[in-house]
Amino acid sequence: MDAIIHIGMEKTGSTSIQGWKALNELALREQGVVQMKQTGMIGPDMQLHRCASWVAHKEIGYSKKSAFARIAAEQARKLPAIHEQASNELENLSAQDGVFLGSCEHLFSMSAEQIEGLETFLARYFGKVTYVVYMREPVEWYASLYSQVLRAGHTTTFSEYSERADGVQKRISRWKTNLQLWSQTEGDLQVRLLERDTLKNGDLYDDFAEIVGVTGAFDSPERMNEAIGADFVNYAVEINKVFAGRPPLPRNHHQRGRVMRHLSDFSRNAPKLKIGNTQAKAIYSEIDGILEDIRGEYFPERENLFVDRDHGDGVAATELTSDLRTEIDQKLAEQLLLDIWSAP
Repeated sequence: MDAIIHIGMEKTGSTSIQGWKALNELALREQGVVQMKQTGMIGPDMQLHRCASWVAHKEIGYSKKSAFARIAAEQARKLPAIHEQASNELENLSAQDGVFLGSCEHLFSMSAEQIEGLETFLARYFGKVTYVVYMREPVEWYASLYSQVLRAGHTTTFSEYSERADGVQKRISRWKTNLQLWSQTEGDLQVRLLERDTLKNGDLYDDFAEIVGVTGAFDSPERMNEAIGADFVNYAVEINKVFAGRPPLPRNHHQRGRVMRHLSDFSRNAPKLKIGNTQAKAIYSEIDGILEDIRGEYFPERENLFVDRDHGDGVAATELTSDLRTEIDQKLAEQLLLDIWSAP
């Protein structure tokens, strides 16, 4: 059996791909595509990452000084059991005809040792392994990534974040570095662009289905992991400041995470943050050379890696109205049984 592993990258449709393959599990199985199942310990899309860490004899990469320290330690204790469960399941799945399909957005940014660990792990069960990663236009990607920054607990405002062209440069440099690491694997690396002129039918799901080798009509999942709306992000920054002053306990981390997920849901139909043309020009002046290196290596047939676009004036962070703020406070209190502004 061969394997196709979507190695992700944040804010490039990874959650959508995972939702698509879960929603269409039976239809995919009918065409010979099999997947790992949910376990009580961890979701199927994180098992490969944890197994890579285990095989590489590495601890999960959280700092001991981090608010995640106790969570990381608990997950580290589970690694042997996760590895054993995944090994048993893949041994059974790989005995079948067809192809194995996996996805995890955290794989792309793994260290060289973890990538080697993943390759060693997968080689026990599969013949050819194809790794798939999607790349998104950097300015749009960087704006969308701000929601991940908020979910991680940071208190940087969007204005401060978007004006740091050097911050984008560092992140795009990692794209190049990570692509080089994955290019050195024994597997086949497919780099795809989230551009309408490159995706099949201009659609992510159709494009991924073609890579997997399946045909027919598939269901599309609801939009998932949406960015926090432009009028909600300053509220989110305030929440992060409140929790930053509380003890770094797992309970507080989970509570803050739940608040952020609710803010994404509340702002589902709200305008999203966008970086305008002036800042976009400054960003591209920092990253043009890196993008050209990636284009030359993986897309030599394209004149430019990404299609030129008009970013307009952008969409800045705005404040909630007092009435909406009161409504959100009440909803969070009702749904989370938590007054986030009071002392714990």
